[in-house]
Amino acid sequence: PRSTLFPYTTLFRSEALNLFAKDVSVLPNGLPQVLLKHPAQAEDRFRDRTGKVVTKKRIQYLDEMYSLTPRNLLSKSNPMYAGWKGMYYDNAKDLTSQVYWLLPQFAQKWSEYHLQYMELRMKHMADNPYYFINLRGEVRGTALKLGNLRLLFAAQSRRAGFNEHNGLAQVHSLRHFYKWALKNLGGMEDVDIMRCMHHRCLMSTTNYGAPSFEEMQESLAKAYQNLNQLSTHASQI
Repeated sequence: PRSTLFPYTTLFRSEALNLFAKDVSVLPNGLPQVLLKHPAQAEDRFRDRTGKVVTKKRIQYLDEMYSLTPRNLLSKSNPMYAGWKGMYYDNAKDLTSQVYWLLPQFAQKWSEYHLQYMELRMKHMADNPYYFINLRGEVRGTALKLGNLRLLFAAQSRRAGFNEHNGLAQVHSLRHFYKWALKNLGGMEDVDIMRCMHHRCLMSTTNYGAPSFEEMQESLAKAYQNLNQLSTHASQI
């Protein structure tokens, strides 16, 4: 259950913390479906206090059912503030995008963690719609705060042997790894990676996963080799 932070995907912290529990499900094929929706303006179908199914914007639903304000509209000084980066929406009308996983087997394994986590979430009777909640202490059952998310991720990273001081234990590093893996291991073009990462412009995508010095040297060596081959071929014509 501690691994439900969506490894091998590309979520911003704000996207994770604004998720509702109903945004996450497991499809019949065993793969997870995670929908990223605008935290205030996205419309959805909910059950009101009478049990009637209604369609409302999230800002209305949160106010009427929980007396809450969407976490992106809170003051940054508010402990429950989560922000919202904005994104390219797969469905612009519904203000919704879908999470894309690096590999199906990673997604399949995550589904198992998700089901375990949902059992814990129900056990703690979370009186809020958010997916990520605190599971311990006096605050258990309440929505997870941004600061606690950072602490939890750093703790798990240390257990895995990563050094938090070089950026490897930062939640945002997951996005950099995702872009690097699709580009360098999967050979995907930037324009396609852009859509997977929900960027609205290509420049945002190219800013991720900049090559290291060693990778640049390797890339240049390949370029020199190709240029030498072209030069040799041209001299023989």
